[in-house]
Amino acid sequence: MSLFGGDKANEFTFQNDIIRQMLSNGWLLGKPENYNRELALYPEDVLGFVKETQDAQW
Repeated sequence: MSLFGGDKANEFTFQNDIIRQMLSNGWLLGKPENYNRELALYPEDVLGFVKETQDAQW
């Protein structure tokens, strides 16, 4: 048993609260099927960032 009870329901509630807070502060929710686990990122987000911030180099 963990310090916080170790209950999966509590973990799920905590996780969802974090997600809600992030979304309310401008974060975007990605689709799991677009996430590259090997690289630990969303490739389209990286490409979009590079194109927007380094247009001349792109």
